[in-house]
Amino acid sequence: MNNTGFVAGTLVHTDKGLVHIEQLKVGDMVLSRDEHNPNGDLIYKRVLNTFVSTEKKRIFSVAFETVKRDMDLEKFNRVKSGEIIANEKERNGLSYLFCTGNHAFWTKESGWTQAEDLAITKRYKNEDRDYTLVCKDGSPTYGASLFTSKEPLYRTSLEDVALHKVENIDDYGVANYVDFSQEKPKILKNCRIWTKAEDEEFLSESQSFIDLDIETHHRFSDKNKDQLHFEWITDLYNEDKKNYYVDNVYNIEIEDYHTYFVGEYGVWVHDASLNNQPNQ
Repeated sequence: MNNTGFVAGTLVHTDKGLVHIEQLKVGDMVLSRDEHNPNGDLIYKRVLNTFVSTEKKRIFSVAFETVKRDMDLEKFNRVKSGEIIANEKERNGLSYLFCTGNHAFWTKESGWTQAEDLAITKRYKNEDRDYTLVCKDGSPTYGASLFTSKEPLYRTSLEDVALHKVENIDDYGVANYVDFSQEKPKILKNCRIWTKAEDEEFLSESQSFIDLDIETHHRFSDKNKDQLHFEWITDLYNEDKKNYYVDNVYNIEIEDYHTYFVGEYGVWVHDASLNNQPNQ
């Protein structure tokens, strides 16, 4: 039985464009690449099976920065090859994917790597280096180790809102809230119920968010903020699994190649056929 997957609203690249993962059906054509060949051709492959978890799973966040596509082609190819690294101005802001901790992402350094092992605090070797995820056009991502916490998301007083803790190399934690109640996950930008997340200003333009400084009538604006609570000390440092945010997850099985691409930029991930350890 499949025990990996992404939350509803996660975009998958198909021959019809970007489709929410929970809307895919058997027979749909999804962009894929041979799981054993990171340099292989991109080919549309059929969905053999679709899966939805029978129970809610702990959800992890995978954060990363992608490369802007408007740079000079020659330089872009040098970035793709790893010869040079895109500077800050040549990167998009932070994007997020939300999945089970055992969902596998392709990394240039270690091949297929589970989401929870991307975090720098889970590294046992080369801890000064980042894990590099790969997009469908071969371009790298940055920051997967720096911005991906080893811990799952945390529950709040509202069932469909989670707290996302961000860890950096100085072990200084900041956090923001994620609203899972809409058609796709959205960061609550300028949500001051606990503290403003320092990474908000670095969000990619493609990352879905709700700016509470603009949408003043939103249920989490300052006027309505009493609805949402998070006990920082009690919840964050308590090992009780009841403190973790859980949600249903979705996955697919792809013919032949067993991979697909998620998010607006098309991050390469494995399908449901990979046998991972159980994720509670």
